Amino acid sequence: FMMFTSGKGAIHMEETGQKLFDSGGFYHGFQIWLNMPAQYKFVQPAAEVFHEDKMPVAHGPGYSIKVVLGELPGNKSAIQPLFPVFYYHIKMEAGCKLSMPTDPQHNVFLYTIKNNIEVEGRKEIAANHVVLYNRGEAELNIFAANGAELLMMGGKPFNEPVYAYGPFVMNSEDQIRQCYRDYQTGKMGNPELVNGLR
Repeated sequence: FMMFTSGKGAIHMEETGQKLFDSGGFYHGFQIWLNMPAQYKFVQPAAEVFHEDKMPVAHGPGYSIKVVLGELPGNKSAIQPLFPVFYYHIKMEAGCKLSMPTDPQHNVFLYTIKNNIEVEGRKEIAANHVVLYNRGEAELNIFAANGAELLMMGGKPFNEPVYAYGPFVMNSEDQIRQCYRDYQTGKMGNPELVNGLR
């Protein structure tokens, strides 16, 4: 698991590694973008790689839940983002029912990776779909008739203005303009160095 905090900006390159170029094949991964609260928009950029030992796995009848970020009773991720969010990787066997605790002040979304799931009101969510839950509930019930794999994520909304343009997400148009000036004057790094042109 890699966590990149963009902060005041850093030019970077995303690569799959040499093995894909040499041998071909498929990689399955997720790139999750989180908007940061205004107070962290101009922090120093940082990138960290975390291994499995930082993410505990909760086990129960017919399921396993990797706690990537946040915590579940008795299981807390050692990865500390700048603001509270949660991110769980859930695997369910056929016939499994889960009741997931949620903070009523948080928004929650589910992404189904494999197979369909059934949620509140017996609504079926197909694989590769997202369902969003607004604030208000203290638990989320999920059923997997044929087994399933999914991501569950969320956090408390910031209720701040959002201005986005190109790769930049800020809180005002002036901040967006500052980002472009910083990029153009090399304050975020040299794109030629990042792309191996020098």
